[in-house]
Amino acid sequence: MIQATEASFNGLRPEREAILEQKIQEARNDLAARNMSSSSPAAHAIIKLYADELKARCGAAWDSMKKLFEKQGILFSEEHAQGIKDKINDLIKSETKMLSGLAQATLERMRLENHRGEAAQKLALARSASISRIDAEFNIYIASEHVSGVAIRAVTERAYIDEGRIKELRAIHSEEFSLVRLIRLCEEINVSHRYGSNMSVIMAVRAVMDHVPPVFELSTFSEVANNYKGSRSFKESMSHLDRSSRNIANSYLHTQIRRKEALPTDTQVDFSRDLDVLLQEIVRILK
Repeated sequence: MIQATEASFNGLRPEREAILEQKIQEARNDLAARNMSSSSPAAHAIIKLYADELKARCGAAWDSMKKLFEKQGILFSEEHAQGIKDKINDLIKSETKMLSGLAQATLERMRLENHRGEAAQKLALARSASISRIDAEFNIYIASEHVSGVAIRAVTERAYIDEGRIKELRAIHSEEFSLVRLIRLCEEINVSHRYGSNMSVIMAVRAVMDHVPPVFELSTFSEVANNYKGSRSFKESMSHLDRSSRNIANSYLHTQIRRKEALPTDTQVDFSRDLDVLLQEIVRILK
């Protein structure tokens, strides 16, 4: 698994280096055309390109690793997980050092040597942000009981929430709303669904519904279902999501222990289509 981790980073580097070189050249040409090649704004623009590139490389490598974990149905023990996280951190630090050197060399060529400290600082911040994101998301793949390395297999390959929709949410940069929790809920729904944790799925769907009404400038999801000025099909999907999924979630959230019980099936908790309609509208509003 450590070899796969390293391969994820190494495999994307050649393509990313070409993309970065093109972006840097385009930025330099633009700055030269505006007679700004040796200005502080030019330094800030170049440094931002390198910091964004570090985040992009870490994000792409991590997404590749997550696909491997999820395809093979992998969960880790705490001990094994720490080893993988340490390796990821080492690789990110190495990538940071490499890009920091490239950034400083570019600044020197542009006669902006006095901004080298700023470049090192910005890349260190990008590194910390990337490590924090991966650390938080990695917890999804840690088994609740001790297992030796690789343990639990997935029960389905079908994602409850389409990965393309989650990528659309990640690409949004809203000044009004942070989508960090919404994206994490979507990811946890997919992991729970993949491993057949149906009660967790329906509870997390309920959490999404309670979380998003402010995006629609409303206070509750019932108001979204009844008052939001969306299309007729949107209203029908939201009404179904509000009535049916809420009742099912409530039955597992609030019913006390009994002498006999039955567990929910995949079919009972499948509100994936209605949830996708909801997320699609959120993307449309915030994009």
